[in-house]
Formats: sequence, structure tokens, C-alpha cells
Amino acid sequence: MSRTAAHPSRESGQRGLAALVVVTVLFIVTSLVAAYTSRNLVFEQRTSANQYRSTQALEAAEAGIEWALALLNSGVITANCQASTSSADTTFRARYLAINGDTGNITPRPSASGVPLWPSCVANGSGGWSCDCPSNAAPNPTAPVGSDVYPAFRVAFETVNPDGGGLPNRPGVVRIVSNGCTQLNNTCLDFPSQVAQGEGRATISVLVALAGALGSRPLAPLTVRGDLSDALALQASNGDTASGGVTIHAKGTANPAASGRVVSSIPGAPASLSVLQNDDSLPANVTPPALTAEHKWGLFTQTFKAWAPSYRNQPATLVVPCGNTGCSATDIQAKVLLNPGRPLWLQGQLLLDSAVQIGSAQAPALLIVTGNSTASASVTATAAATVNGLIYLQDRLVVDNTSAPPRNLWADSAGATVRGALIAEGDLGGSGAPSFVYDVGVLNRLRTVTGSFVRVPGGWRDF
Repeated sequence: MSRTAAHPSRESGQRGLAALVVVTVLFIVTSLVAAYTSRNLVFEQRTSANQYRSTQALEAAEAGIEWALALLNSGVITANCQASTSSADTTFRARYLAINGDTGNITPRPSASGVPLWPSCVANGSGGWSCDCPSNAAPNPTAPVGSDVYPAFRVAFETVNPDGGGLPNRPGVVRIVSNGCTQLNNTCLDFPSQVAQGEGRATISVLVALAGALGSRPLAPLTVRGDLSDALALQASNGDTASGGVTIHAKGTANPAASGRVVSSIPGAPASLSVLQNDDSLPANVTPPALTAEHKWGLFTQTFKAWAPSYRNQPATLVVPCGNTGCSATDIQAKVLLNPGRPLWLQGQLLLDSAVQIGSAQAPALLIVTGNSTASASVTATAAATVNGLIYLQDRLVVDNTSAPPRNLWADSAGATVRGALIAEGDLGGSGAPSFVYDVGVLNRLRTVTGSFVRVPGGWRDF
């Protein structure tokens, strides 16, 4: 019996066509869903990349602020913004700021050629920065090699006017403005900053103020928070009428008629009356264990408007370890030349062993001498050195919390000179014939030009 071969019916063929159509539609829908999902993913990637670049630019701008603030409180620098060992170089603050020693006004310093002076840095790809601190040209830091993201910043300074320009500048205050960019691109780094295609950019500014190294000007060229020994055949002169011509200011006794002692005041004033002694306005000396915070730092805070530990740790203070042998005059002279505008905290004895000039009328020195418990004197002068500035002798009794000598001793066999003022935190004794000359200009510059730049609270803005 024969069988006829089976053939697909038209109905089954139609069913296959329907399945094909359904699969095609599902494929198209799946493709659209995948394309839409990819679109969102690409959008998120672009958003993340933009956020990443924006954050990098903002962090670069903030780094510019911190970098500029640190350099304002440092010593002399080279053209690539590194610490220099040559006194022929200038400090960052002197290179970009003009500070009026009389008024304290701070203004940006223009270049001789009229080119804006904008110190700049760019990340070098090795975890560091390549910087340029021009003194008379446009910034030109070394550009990194490669197509990676290398953030950069550029810094400028602006004067601060209370009402935007109508009133005089605010003394002692300046604004730092920092532009950050994700590449070393002049379009978004220059001032004013502009949009650069494909680059993140940010601008931050902050008000900073110069906290003067000397809080209040001493009344006399020689201030002693104790007794002044008759053994010092010193000379003290004060021709400043505003200070009353006081030559010696002492908490204890200070005999103007001691053997070899010479005091000279303003014309017409008896020299003997220029010595102000037994003055209770100076903080009293006490002996351990009765030391209190008020007694321990009373004269220091009265002079510098800061506690001694805080003053020592301020950004601009340069701490100099003198060891058991002391700091020599040439060493301190070199450090003052390399660090104008910075107080020097000498941990140990000061040796004026060379006839050199330490500091100058335009760049005076501020020396805080802690003394050394193993040395016979806080200051020993074996040469006719001259210190232009202020020397503050800390009392070893206060520093070490011990009654062991020495306290404040000045051993002078050559006749050293201090033009400005000397302040002794304890009794001042010793030998020799040093000279102390009251210099108003020197002391004023210690208040208006020397010190630390610090942020002004509420002075930060990113607009």
C-alpha cells in the first residue's frame, strides 16, 4: 500500500512567518533598549568625566592658594620657585607685593616691562609640580610630555578696598586669586579666566593679612623685666619725642648714674629723668614653682600679641638650633639675608663674634634668643657687630622652669650696637659697654613688613 509524502500545509507555513515577525520585533525592541541603555551609560561617563575634571581644576586652584601662602612665608627663591641659597635672589612676597613700611598698605608689584606677573605651576606627572616664578616676564613652567590630564594653576594678587575702590586700601591685607585648569592652557589660566574647550577650570580667591612680627613698639631702646646690673657700662639713646625719649624701661632698678653708663634723650630733657624704673606696668618676675601662664608669658604676649609657643610655630618664624656652641654672627647674618621679613627664633646663645651688620634699616632683623643653660650669657659680643632690629632675650628661668643661672646676661668686650631695641625677660646683667639706639623706622617695619601672612576668616570664595 503506497503512502503519499507529507508536505507542509499552508497553515503551518503561515505559523512560521508569524514567528519570524515576532522574533524580528523582539530583536528590534531589544536593540532599542540596549541602545537607550548605552546612551545613558555614555551620558553618565561624560558626566563623571566632567565632574572629575571640574574637581581636579578646583583642587588645583586650592593648591595654588596654599602654595602662594606658603611661599609668602618663606625665604628667597629661585626662578623656578625653589628655596635659594643666594642673597641676590628675592623672596616671593618681595617679588610680587609692594608693602609700604609706613602705612602697611599692600599692592601687587608690576613688572618693569608691564607684563602681568603671574606665578604658575603644572603637575609634572611624577607626583610633583613644575613651577615658574617670573620677575619680569610671562609665566613659562616646563610643560609635561603626554596626553594625560596634568592640572595647573596660576596665581595673581589684588588690592583690597573697603568699598570696591573709593576708599584707601585696607592696610596689611591683600587678596590671592588662583585659577585652576586641567591642562597648562593659557586661555583658562590667565586672568580673567575663560572657557577652554574640553578643559575643567575653577577660580578661588582668599583674603590674607600680614600679622606683624612686633605687636607693639617698645617704649625704650632697652626694656628689662627685672633689675639692670650696674656692671653694664652701656649707652642708651632715644631721640623720639613720641615715645617721650625714654632710654631705659625697667620693672626693677636701673641706675642711670652707674659707672660708665651714658643715657641721652630728646633735646631739653634731663638724661637722668629718661630712665623709667620700678614700673609695675611690666609683668612681674616670679620663681618656680609659682610660675603661671600669665607670669610665664606676660611680657612676651605684651610685646608680640601672641603666646610664645604660638609665635614660635607661626608660618614665617624660622627656628634656628644653635647647639651648645651658639649661633655665630655670620651665620645669623646669612640667615637674615636669606629670610627677610621672617622672625628668627634662636635656640641657644647668640655670639656677636664678627663686626658684621645683621639686618638693615629696610629689612630689620627680629631675633628671639632663648639662651643656653650651659652658656655663661645669652649674648656674647667679642666684635663690634651691629644688629638693626629687635633682640628679645627669653628668661631661662621661664623657659626651663628652673632657677639655675644664667638668666639674661650680656657679655660684651667689643661694644656691640643694637639699632632698634633690646628686651630682656629677666634681670639683665653681664659686662662691657654695648650701645642701644632707639630707631622708630626699624621698629615700625617690624610691625608692618615683617611677620606671617595668614588667612582672614570669611575671606574665601569661589566666585
